[in-house]
Amino acid sequence: MRIFLFLLVILSASEVSGQNPAYECFPEIDSLFEVDYLHGAALWKKHQRKGVVFDPRHRYWLMHYALKNSDIRTFRKQSRILTKKYGWEYSLIDTLSFNRNDPSLAIIYDSNQSQWLLKKSRKWYAHWMKNNPFSFTIQQELKNIVRKDQLILDCLIPILQMDSVQKFSICRDAITEQLYALDLQNLRDILLYCNLYGELPNSFDHGAGTSENVGLIVWHNLKVKANFETSWTLIFPYYEQAYLQGKCDADLFYSYDYWSSVHYGFQVFGMLDRDTPYRSAEETLALRLKYSLQDK
Repeated sequence: MRIFLFLLVILSASEVSGQNPAYECFPEIDSLFEVDYLHGAALWKKHQRKGVVFDPRHRYWLMHYALKNSDIRTFRKQSRILTKKYGWEYSLIDTLSFNRNDPSLAIIYDSNQSQWLLKKSRKWYAHWMKNNPFSFTIQQELKNIVRKDQLILDCLIPILQMDSVQKFSICRDAITEQLYALDLQNLRDILLYCNLYGELPNSFDHGAGTSENVGLIVWHNLKVKANFETSWTLIFPYYEQAYLQGKCDADLFYSYDYWSSVHYGFQVFGMLDRDTPYRSAEETLALRLKYSLQDK
């Protein structure tokens, strides 16, 4: 559920933020799916006929809303493409009760398509693994990092909230510092792959969900003021490269601005509304031009 809420925040931000022209993004389609699915699906098909290669994440939302609107043909087609081409997987784990709090999974589980998709997904995902062993390895490592991240939060946050810990600042500060260090270590684990292969893991090349998993770890580090500058300095060269290659969208620019506004009271890339002050208006204008970010 925590990951799903993170994705909702980022997707909402994408609807009002600019994009690098190399990255095919049509936020008006994503927003249409909720209010007018048929219109949104028609626009999707129109762009697809023009040769647009959609981010696996946006293809996932088409699949989600297709099922929500009983468009079974589109749901089955998109689930097949997502799995065989981009390594998305629907497994037995996704049907467990704790995952039913995730609306994007619950709608599949509650439909009459769940058993069909479980059977097909095993076959299609095996096909993707066989043809993409390197991408599969990266995808699984990113999933493991996120699982570790969630385990850390689930274990340490309740301890921090205990009255006995809150009363003793030495204990509280020690646990907090350890939590921040573990957050940064998760990011450094991702950097190992970046340094080794010279690129940021992304959903186009390393399996569906990879960009979101990277984004979640970056988000958790930017959230921590003590990690803010260090984490951005580490990840930005690889993010910038992937962004300019059209492998990812402007989500991390938004994440940076959001937490910059929380920590320091200003934004840098102009991804927030104009009520949020800029560190430097001239700097923001130059960055928007450099990265083709739309004006607010």
